[in-house]
Amino acid sequence: MKMELHSDPGMLCVVRAAMEQLTDVFGFSAPESRSVTRAVDEALTNIMRHSYGGQVDRPIEILCHRVPKRTGTGDGFEVLLTDRGPAAWHPASVQDRQVFSDASEFCRLQGTSISQLALQFASQNPDIPTTMFSSANPESVRRNVAWHEEPYDQQLLVEVQARLRPVMNKQWSY
Repeated sequence: MKMELHSDPGMLCVVRAAMEQLTDVFGFSAPESRSVTRAVDEALTNIMRHSYGGQVDRPIEILCHRVPKRTGTGDGFEVLLTDRGPAAWHPASVQDRQVFSDASEFCRLQGTSISQLALQFASQNPDIPTTMFSSANPESVRRNVAWHEEPYDQQLLVEVQARLRPVMNKQWSY
């Protein structure tokens, strides 16, 4: 199933209803259905709030399909969410964007990506609830899971955090 919608929070109830029906068709139990529906709802809310800053006209694509379960019997269910990321209107200054770019380049020169380091740190840190990895394609999901299972370079994290210090905990007004 593929759904294309705008980042309007009013669409969340439509997506929740679709997820409930789809998981029912796939034979999920009521608790499993609620878990999937909650995870998708939370991920969409994060896209609307953080990626799009509350704008209600930005594109989001939802792709749902069956996948083999890792263990047990029956099919699993994969949900891929795609957004278009922060737009040019994002309030980060030119200097802030340069700090981000420099930290990313530093990681690249160390042989990893800042995306990998961030995902590993967030998903392996018990103080950061990480509920879902979303992506535009299944291979990216598999890559993210592999990254999650690898330990991250703690010294690299310390060095990247030092480079990001000028923007750490900075709040932007939308």
